[in-house]
Amino acid sequence: MKTKLLVSFSGGETSGYMAHWLKTNMQDKYEMVFIFANTGQENEETLRFADQCDKQFNLNLVWLEAKINQELGKGTRWNIVTYETASRNGEPFEDGIKKFALPNMNNPWCTRDLKMVPIHNYVKKQLGWTHYWTAIGIRSDEIDRVSATRLEQKLYYPLVSDMPMTKPKINFWWKQQKFRLDLKGYEGNCKWCWKKSDNKLMTIAKEKPEYFDFAIKMEKLYKDFVPKSKENSLQKPVRMFRGNKSVKDIFKNSKQKFKKPKDDSDIYNWQISIFDEQLDQSNGCDESCEIH
Repeated sequence: MKTKLLVSFSGGETSGYMAHWLKTNMQDKYEMVFIFANTGQENEETLRFADQCDKQFNLNLVWLEAKINQELGKGTRWNIVTYETASRNGEPFEDGIKKFALPNMNNPWCTRDLKMVPIHNYVKKQLGWTHYWTAIGIRSDEIDRVSATRLEQKLYYPLVSDMPMTKPKINFWWKQQKFRLDLKGYEGNCKWCWKKSDNKLMTIAKEKPEYFDFAIKMEKLYKDFVPKSKENSLQKPVRMFRGNKSVKDIFKNSKQKFKKPKDDSDIYNWQISIFDEQLDQSNGCDESCEIH
């Protein structure tokens, strides 16, 4: 009997390569399901790329969105969507904010309730899986992000253990394909993710200020909302970004001089140093929202 394997497809090129490699090389070993969770604030390029990977690699990709139950004590479920019907205006994200407040370092609920919970609930309740492993798209040059409790959590890192890959190798492979993710490395999958470094956010604010439209709207509507469960950890007004910054602060700071991060999607030098001063190694949502 094959081992059941949940393949977490984040929408980035590393997870896209991982999905292709698993589909090509591991079908004899694993019964696999490929799942993508849309927050409603993914870049349109991410959605298009996920759809292209699905069709090109025959993934039978399951598209999910969180179904937030606003009643206290009631858990998050899921809705099944498609590339065509996936939310583009942050609907699942706003539903989460209505219940949990604006996300930030002290209130990091979005990975949990927009990705992890709906994905695992779908696998357990819809597919009936009780014992399964989860494949995570972490590369060999990110080995410090491998969970110390990976065996207990049944986490599988194929691009570390079975087919070691680095960012330049991933870039080189995708450069040979008919399509690739049309985003700069620092843009990531989520338009304005609060986990991004200040330099990444300021660069995006200068280049694509419209990416922050949803965040601006959410700050206006929910900056004074704190659920009772968070009254001791969140202060009003609630702000989302590092250092208790608001979107307004990000835009203000972007007008000052700062170092623009290098676009690591265009790096092919296999010997590149991780100490390159222009290579911003800080994680964004595409790199730090693993579903575990």
